Amino acid sequence: MSTRRPHLILALALLTACGGDGPVDPGNGGGGGSTVASVTVSPASASILVGATQQFSASATDTNGGNVTGATVSWSSSNSSVASVSSTGLATGAASGTATITATISGVAGSQVLSVTPVECSNRQEVSLEAGERTTYEANQCILLPAGSAGNRYRVAVIRPSQATTETNVTTATVTATAISSSANAVAALSNPQATEAHALPKIDGTVFVENFARRQRTRLAHDILRQRERDMGFSKETLLPSRPLLSPALLADPPATMQINNALTCSGSTTTHGLIAFNDDIAIYQDEASGSATPFSVTSANIMVNYYSSYIRDMINDNFGGLSDIDGNGRLLVTSSGSIPGEGVAAAWQGDLQDASSCPGGNRAEIAYFLPSFFNEMADDNANWGPLGTLAHEAKHISSLYNRLQGGQGNHPNWIEEGTADLAEEMASRIAWAATGGPPVTEKANAVDILNSVAANTNRQTMEMWGVIDRMTGIIIQLSTHPNSLTSNPTGSHEFHSFYHASWHFHRFIADAYGAGPGDAGALITALNAPATAAGTAGLAAVTGTSYDDLFLEMITAMSLHATAGPDPARTFTTYDLVSATNIFTAPEVLTPPGRYPWPVTTTAAENESAEFVTGSYSGEMGLAGIRQHDFVSAGTNSLQLEFEVGQPSKIVVTRIR
Repeated sequence: MSTRRPHLILALALLTACGGDGPVDPGNGGGGGSTVASVTVSPASASILVGATQQFSASATDTNGGNVTGATVSWSSSNSSVASVSSTGLATGAASGTATITATISGVAGSQVLSVTPVECSNRQEVSLEAGERTTYEANQCILLPAGSAGNRYRVAVIRPSQATTETNVTTATVTATAISSSANAVAALSNPQATEAHALPKIDGTVFVENFARRQRTRLAHDILRQRERDMGFSKETLLPSRPLLSPALLADPPATMQINNALTCSGSTTTHGLIAFNDDIAIYQDEASGSATPFSVTSANIMVNYYSSYIRDMINDNFGGLSDIDGNGRLLVTSSGSIPGEGVAAAWQGDLQDASSCPGGNRAEIAYFLPSFFNEMADDNANWGPLGTLAHEAKHISSLYNRLQGGQGNHPNWIEEGTADLAEEMASRIAWAATGGPPVTEKANAVDILNSVAANTNRQTMEMWGVIDRMTGIIIQLSTHPNSLTSNPTGSHEFHSFYHASWHFHRFIADAYGAGPGDAGALITALNAPATAAGTAGLAAVTGTSYDDLFLEMITAMSLHATAGPDPARTFTTYDLVSATNIFTAPEVLTPPGRYPWPVTTTAAENESAEFVTGSYSGEMGLAGIRQHDFVSAGTNSLQLEFEVGQPSKIVVTRIR
């Protein structure tokens, strides 16, 4: 401590307070060339709040009691985890406790003790969880993560559970973390909690999948327009055409060489001639004469689609979504071209095709999936885009749903449920196809090694069979690693490739895994959700799972928090994919290689450590309705961590202890 009286701090104005340890010539002021005898630091007994600052000053005197000027001052803190100090003597409180702030001049030191006190919440609740347990708080509550032992780890999710689809309801979520000193044991070295890379196979350039996202966004708009068009038309079960009994393949006639089809996707359009391109007992592909002259369907692509549908889509739709109707009695799904898909979409199905002439005079009275010719033909390119195959599964599911929802008089599911389950059909068809061509069985959890081995075996190109699986991985990366995100909408300000399709696939993949009969077996559950008698929307989800939508959301958050970590698996979890591994397969583009791993906590640093220590800090970002922001905190065993939340309603805080 100082050996001089405090009024000597006025000599600070004559010192140069810069960093460094080495002394310089003290000059002739006051003390001439005398040696520094003592150093005084001011103020004494200072106390600040965590996050606040305190300016310290230092003065030196020589052996004669005179002021020493022109000397270098070096500042240090005895405990930088409590308070740090800059080269100019500005101390910043980092956690509750005490730290000695020392100034050294020409090898002589003086110091003062700084007390740092926490800003404590009036309504603070201490978290008490065992590994694998979860608890939920209201967003206006303040919580305390206990110091515990070094390595204790928590995931803290801020969520806005809602079934609303309002894109403009975006709020800023701020989590303020305050470290509070504990009497726990000494700090142990923290290990990076991220999983070690389990493979050394070449990764994938995902550029083509990202390019497909632009088409998906246009197609999402097209589907939104068509569903609204259908609502405006007032289609009902009274005007729905009956499905005919399916004929055995032996009794099926070949499809006609030409058909008159209205491909305007309206009830007022006129028919044009469409010529047959390829067919089998399950599907027939046509194209209108006008687009056939300008952009003819590739016969190779058509035959690939015919075989893929019969091999992997038909039975999947029958087993998991209740199958397709057959109102025209031909036993086949029809595919044809259209340049009238709204919003420059690339594929669509139209409920008007299932209505009688009194309700939709321009309807085709047949089950038809429409494709943009240029998109269809990308399967024939040298670097083939197999997206149209998954898109066919997606549209086939829509046709099944559009019929079933009218038949039961329950109304259509909201778009986020309908599109998420259609993406589920797309992924399920791909997973079945992949398993049939050397991939892991659908009953096993697939990971990065499975995916990259299959790519490597195909001369480092993605196969048509596994395309839909990889496509789902790309989507969930963007959905969870960018903000604002949402399960039910594309919030204002979200990433250009964010899509609630991907978020809803992730949600329904969880439900299928957690509530299905077993790994890879969700048939009865998803069939029930798509059934005519099942209520629309979240009421239907509750009916088939026995769990409310809000609780399903919370269960998914817990499964995400514990997924592929050192923590125990929850009772309901993901079983089809190791998502931490399976999403870590890309080299490019940048949007598919964000720092960190699934589920991409916002505490992830540029160095890809996804966990923050129990230190003072703030984490802020935008959230949409039904949005998710994950945080990951690891204790060093010395500080507890107080967390305060500021976020618009509706919102909740979900804390899961990992270890």
